[in-house]
Amino acid sequence: MNNNTIEIIKTIGSQWKFLLVVFFIIIFIVKWKTIWSFVSNFTQVRVKRGETEFELHRKENKEENEVINQEKEKPTGEAIEDDNEELPKAKEENNIRFLYHEALRERKFKEAKDLFDKILEKEDNSKKRKEEIIQNYYWRHHYGDTSAFTELENYTLGIENDNEQKSLGLYYLSLIYKEANNYPKAVDLASKAFEITTDNNQKAYCISKISEYYLENDNQKESLEIIIKNIDSINEKEPKTTLYRALANYYKKTDNKLLESVAYQKALELSPNNTYLLFESAYSYSETEDGLKDLGFLLYKKLLGFNSKDQNALNNIGVAYKNLGLEIKSIEQYKKAFELNNSLAGSNIAYQLIHLGFVKEAEEYLDKADEFENTHENVYSATSSIKAKIKGEKELEEKIIKKANRKYRFFNHFGNAIFTHKSIKIKISNKWHLKETPVLITQNNNVIDLSWEIGEEKHSISGIITNNSIIATYKKPKKNIYSYNEQNKYTYRDIKGFGYLISSQEITFLFEFEKEIIELKFNEK
Repeated sequence: MNNNTIEIIKTIGSQWKFLLVVFFIIIFIVKWKTIWSFVSNFTQVRVKRGETEFELHRKENKEENEVINQEKEKPTGEAIEDDNEELPKAKEENNIRFLYHEALRERKFKEAKDLFDKILEKEDNSKKRKEEIIQNYYWRHHYGDTSAFTELENYTLGIENDNEQKSLGLYYLSLIYKEANNYPKAVDLASKAFEITTDNNQKAYCISKISEYYLENDNQKESLEIIIKNIDSINEKEPKTTLYRALANYYKKTDNKLLESVAYQKALELSPNNTYLLFESAYSYSETEDGLKDLGFLLYKKLLGFNSKDQNALNNIGVAYKNLGLEIKSIEQYKKAFELNNSLAGSNIAYQLIHLGFVKEAEEYLDKADEFENTHENVYSATSSIKAKIKGEKELEEKIIKKANRKYRFFNHFGNAIFTHKSIKIKISNKWHLKETPVLITQNNNVIDLSWEIGEEKHSISGIITNNSIIATYKKPKKNIYSYNEQNKYTYRDIKGFGYLISSQEITFLFEFEKEIIELKFNEK
């Protein structure tokens, strides 16, 4: 080692304090968020002198201890999507359509053409053959065949005296323009496709896509209007379901969990045995913040009626039970999901057991304790409390199901009221009543107010009307037992709720207060 190297080492050694400070500064700059999140959890710092004791107390992180998660994965194979966009799911080696798509994925376009010719040979229906040809152009473009787009344009322009086929060609061209982020052109083509078709399924697909294009181009107003304007004119089951799913997609992307849930419910009303829609509706209601999580629970129960081995639904109904305060049933469902290899259910069991769920384990301890000499009386009371808790949860579950069914029926009507282009005009008069109690009703644009008195109690509802639905607030009076003057004799609780117009002379509201349903029906006599 030469003298220069030794001098460098000595110089660095003499500056070690400075370099150490620089090192810690760099670490703090790079990792300041991690360090701060760690330090911010300390609630006490204590230092003792003498033998030097250093003690830190961290606050409990409730988010870590109480994270309960739902599975987002839906049942496969039952999505009511545009079948034209679905990739083939079959994986049999002798499936021509699967081999065709495999060839396209691998950009073996000549091989794909030969396979497509075989598909056409097997198709006897001339209408289906034409649809296959158009879809082939789209898939070729999708997988990178640069000549397919121009061929599809020319093919569509050349279609005469067949509006259905031309509509399909325009529809697929709109998909290609959307993929290129040319939303105005995509809207134009899908609108033309909509105008010339008489097939309601095709109309629904076009409306759904037009709404999607508007929304992705930040035009929320037009995105919603195109669906609402047409939803009343289409009543066939499948296309109507497509439109309700389009509404659900709109509300999902605009972060309105309530109306997303109601839209899925309306779609499910038309296809009650569709497990994909059941999962979507259940998951969506479970994510709401409007006191409607019990509806998610109700739908998960229905879903498990179709498939009791659905591990995702088992895990999610476990979450629902937990949210509704039924800890024992929650653990039961998590265990069922975990036995089917649902790892999320395993983590949910761990979180639940930390807090409340030691029922089976507790019974084992109690059984062993009962065999000891001089068994403590608390052993018997604990055994009794477990049985009482199980019985209590069963009774509470029955009440929850009954209440959820009532709310679910209400939201069927609420969905009809909000997802419509037809408007009901409220008849304003002095003849409105709640049963036999007179009610004052006023309307200013889309704001409605109702007020009535029951003895000394003054009640009022104020709401915003959207189409024929109402998002409302009920000022419910409660007598103050410690009141010493008339001014504070009553306190008022604002209860959020919903309503809908049945006719120009009938309005129904639903509120939930202290876990009880309040349904108010007003009419003009």
